[in-house]
Amino acid sequence: VDEQYTEKVCQGFPATMSYPEQDDFIYQWSPNEPNSFEDGTVVFAVNDTSTYTLDITGECGTAAITYQLNPTIIEEIVVPDTTICRGENVSLYASGGATYNWSGVPAGLENDSSLTFAPDSTATYEVVIAKDGCEETHPIDVTVIGARPQPGQYGTKICKGEKIGFSYPQQEDFNYQWSPTNPEAFENGTVTFAPEDSTVYTLTINGDCGTATITYDIPVTVINDTVFEPHTACVGDSVTLFAGGGQSYTWNPSGKLKNPTTATPSFLVQEDQIYTVGIHKDNCTVEREIPIRTFLKKPQTVDASYTIHFGDKQALDLLPEYAYSWSPSTFLSCSRCHNPVSEPDRDITYYFTYTDENSCAITDSVKVNVIFELYIPNAFSPDGDNLNDIFYAYSHLIDEFEMEIFDRWGERIFYSTDINIGWNGTIEGKEAQVDVYVYKIRYVRVHTHNVIEKVGTVTLVR
Repeated sequence: VDEQYTEKVCQGFPATMSYPEQDDFIYQWSPNEPNSFEDGTVVFAVNDTSTYTLDITGECGTAAITYQLNPTIIEEIVVPDTTICRGENVSLYASGGATYNWSGVPAGLENDSSLTFAPDSTATYEVVIAKDGCEETHPIDVTVIGARPQPGQYGTKICKGEKIGFSYPQQEDFNYQWSPTNPEAFENGTVTFAPEDSTVYTLTINGDCGTATITYDIPVTVINDTVFEPHTACVGDSVTLFAGGGQSYTWNPSGKLKNPTTATPSFLVQEDQIYTVGIHKDNCTVEREIPIRTFLKKPQTVDASYTIHFGDKQALDLLPEYAYSWSPSTFLSCSRCHNPVSEPDRDITYYFTYTDENSCAITDSVKVNVIFELYIPNAFSPDGDNLNDIFYAYSHLIDEFEMEIFDRWGERIFYSTDINIGWNGTIEGKEAQVDVYVYKIRYVRVHTHNVIEKVGTVTLVR
């Protein structure tokens, strides 16, 4: 009996169908035989729409069986294997199906026909394309190589002599080229620069994913410092220090300096000293030392002061190897010698100047103190003739003074603590009688601390 079978199958998959079987049957296939044909089962390999005809001849006649095979053809288009740089996106896509199912891709993208994401590492992704109950699976290899080098620009101002560190990108496939010179250190992702002058360093990075340039701009603040170191100075000299090359200055120690925050402070030399100056510019500092050596004057052979009695002389002997000038020259035996003799009638301070072997002009002084004795007359005549009318004790310089007058019976009739106030010969406003009176005087001479007491008599005459 003639028959016709129609079968819908998936392209590339076998279609299994039956055929009648009988001992007297003879089979003839056209256009060609199927893949297998036995025991009542026929298997077709289906790639395209096909029609097979089976002619059967038996003792009872002839028949034809037609097999119409209609495969579901998925005309897929899938992205080929690809290579990307780390950190960049890959775009995967497929077409030709009704549905899609991806494996290995980020969540939420499993059923898209096209998807974009950035994989971290090399992987194989699979997509299952389905249509009319048929499926096709396609693997896609995505190879992730190194990251693409990125350009950059960095910069920091430093002081000369300082170092500055930055990071740089590291990757196995990177090759590095520095210009104009290599940095001081360059390893483990850290680069260190210590240029003497302002320098722009360029790092060229070549990698599997391309080339990039990173620049490191390092301006260097250079302080062209200068200082003036004065020669050895003499005690008492005014010396001006000098420093240059900065915007501001700090001197130490500053206590004896005039204008210690300027480039040119000054001071009077007293002793050896080391000054330190901080020279500042753009937040950078250079420190320099300036030693000051002082010529010390040779000790003289005179004391700072002498005390003599009025009428005495004092020799002032200096070192004989220098030429001297004395001022004032009053009471001196000479004013340009090393050993003058002074015979003063009052306290006096002498200044002597000379130039020593170090060419230092030296001025020094010596004081001569004069002690005056107390003169007490033994009589006075208070008769109103303005001659010897007052009984005084006389002296040029007295620190403390006290005078008492007593009559012959021991009664105190006069008292004074002022050497310039004497007894006028009266007792309670009445003239005292001619007689001999006792005085007691206590005083302290200038330049001493000793209390002297004198007791004696004075005769009142008229």
